[in-house]
Parts: sequence; structure tokens; C-alpha cells
Amino acid sequence: MVVVAMLHFVLPEFAAIYKTFNTPLPALTQGIMTLADFSGEWGWLLVLFGFLLAIANKLLMRRPTWLIARQKLLLRIPIMGSLMRGQKLTQIFTILALTQSAGITFLQGVESVRETMRCPYWMQLLTQIQHDISNGHPIWLALKNTGEFSPLCLQLVRTGEASGSLDLMLDNLAHHHRDNTMALADNLA
Repeated sequence: MVVVAMLHFVLPEFAAIYKTFNTPLPALTQGIMTLADFSGEWGWLLVLFGFLLAIANKLLMRRPTWLIARQKLLLRIPIMGSLMRGQKLTQIFTILALTQSAGITFLQGVESVRETMRCPYWMQLLTQIQHDISNGHPIWLALKNTGEFSPLCLQLVRTGEASGSLDLMLDNLAHHHRDNTMALADNLA
């Protein structure tokens, strides 16, 4: 409300003062005045559009296919997508490293990760990984088939599988993704 009041009442007064001195408005102020004029004329339409988007989103949230498509779209957004992907990969590799260190089978570890996920897209990927491993695929290939794991992830998992140190490699991946995500978030601040 304060912003709207400033746009429509205070800024026009400043513009009038500048006009009495025959001084042009600064470019930023001119841009804000244009925005104020636009919102004054078309603001009702923007509010209506926002309201309709909110209702559509609420209705679509009930459909798993929409949730998956929305999450895929969010992962494509620069920076934000990297942060989201990094957070999910950190979660996945941390839980897998813990379950491997505890002697739990990899498939049960993937199930544990799947149970902690709230995102249908990542749950779908984990289900696909479980299915591929159950059908005899190596872990690294099951990860590769999802298309969400980097070549570094695939190489370290492949090395861990071959050398018998999968728990160590999963822990390294968890730290790697956590550190990269934290560094990216810190750079934004």
C-alpha cells in the first residue's frame, strides 16, 4: 500500500517540482513514473491476472504431472535451478552415504531417500533408479539414465562401485554438492 501511495501521490509531486525548475527528471525517476502510469491504467488487470494465476496454480497442484513439469521448469531457471538441484543432490548423496556406512543395501538406501523427498519429480527419478538397479543395471548407469546426475557423480559412483568404497564416494559427492551450493548461495548475498 505504501509503495502504491508513493507511486501515485508522492512521485507526481516531485515531478511537478522538477518541472517548475525546467529540469528533466532523472532516468530512474522517469522509469518509475512510467511504471506508475502503467500500474494506474492497467493495475487492475495485473491484479486480476495474478489472482487467476494463483487459482490455476492451486488447482493444478492436485495433479502430479503438473507438479513434475513445474519442478522440471524450476530446475531450468538460472541460479535458482542450480541451487535447487544442488540441495536435492546433497540430500540424496548424504542419505545414501549414511545408509551405505550403516551397512544397509543400496536399494533400501534409495528407498530411504525416496521417503524423505517431497518433490514428485525427484521421487520419480529415485523410483526409476530403483527399477534400473533391480533389473541388474550398475548404480552409475541407473543414475545416468535419469539425466540429472553430472559426469562427476557418475564417475565417482562408478569408481566407488568398482573399488568397494561406494560409501566414501557418496560422502565425497554429498560434501561436493553441499559446498558448491553453499558457495553459490554465498555469492548471491
